[in-house]
Amino acid sequence: MVNVAAILNGVLILALVGWVLYRQTVARPVVARRLVILPGILVVIGIAGISHVDNGLLSSTALLYVAIDLLASVALGGLRGCFVRVYERDGVMWRQGGVITVALWVVSIAVRAVIAILATNAGVGNISNASLELALGATLLAQNGVVALRGTRKGIPFAPDAVRHRSRGRYYSD
Repeated sequence: MVNVAAILNGVLILALVGWVLYRQTVARPVVARRLVILPGILVVIGIAGISHVDNGLLSSTALLYVAIDLLASVALGGLRGCFVRVYERDGVMWRQGGVITVALWVVSIAVRAVIAILATNAGVGNISNASLELALGATLLAQNGVVALRGTRKGIPFAPDAVRHRSRGRYYSD
């Protein structure tokens, strides 16, 4: 029998990952509050998803896989943040990822897939599926935290919610 909810969830996650990968390569201003909005929403959704697995009574094996997943997600997100170009433009902080950033995203996805396969083989694949949003939110928070730290250490202020690009007369939003 086809699990429509799982397929729909997978499609939504793939679309979100595709959108995130695209956004990694586009130069854009760094707006402080936007560094946490999407990742925060994903973390909340992930925690809610995990709380519904086995009525919230998770085995030690399931908790171990969630911890491994989160540790790998945070570590790889922090590493990606080191390779994002952070610079000043129009007096505010901007960022742009490149080939290395995208390559590290591919590595992150591969590591996540291996963890999911191992969790499934250990009989706790349901927790791996439920924690996908949590892992994605955690990796984005780690990456954004490193980007913000690098920019503030350079003394570059965050951009306001909307930055007008002088040469094109358009507003960019992070």
